[in-house]
Amino acid sequence: GRAAAPSPAADPYDDDFDMHYDGSDDLLDEENSAFHRTVQDVFEEEEDLLNLHMSVIQENAELLRIAMADLLGGADSDAVGDGLSELMCATMDAALGVAARGAGAGPLAIVAMGRWGGRELSYGSDADAFVVCADGGESTVAAAGRVITRLRDLLRQPGPDPAVELDLDLRPEGKGGPMVRTLASTKAYYERWSSTW
Repeated sequence: GRAAAPSPAADPYDDDFDMHYDGSDDLLDEENSAFHRTVQDVFEEEEDLLNLHMSVIQENAELLRIAMADLLGGADSDAVGDGLSELMCATMDAALGVAARGAGAGPLAIVAMGRWGGRELSYGSDADAFVVCADGGESTVAAAGRVITRLRDLLRQPGPDPAVELDLDLRPEGKGGPMVRTLASTKAYYERWSSTW
């Protein structure tokens, strides 16, 4: 089976939702609207966290399935590595959806490297990767950086499951390079240095 984040349910707090307060004229329309937005933001954040929690439950079930197949001889090392790598992709997708909420960042790509990129993950492997964002100015890169920082914080949160470490040390220029690169910058880097690799 393929692990995947659950599809979010239809949002009942859409633009057609309206709040009315008929008991007093003191509650101004703009205050009512601001309160509505605050309530909607809270519900959307809770929905994000619920979806992430449900995704974790699904991923734990998939991890158990992989481990059982491994222990009972139903999967060789290649199949286990492939399954764990798919599971890591699903974990990143779910967490990235939460981290990107309201950040104003454009499209992001998390490019798997190392054992993850080679689909050879083991049970305790980190997720080696680098991050590419859409072309743009400093504000685009900064917004993408905030999303990735929040993503890493989410993945490290203490809980019943082991934390996931998104390791960006294999990015272009290593620890000395930017945490996030634009697509144009990434292309220019590899055009210059790929033959050396």
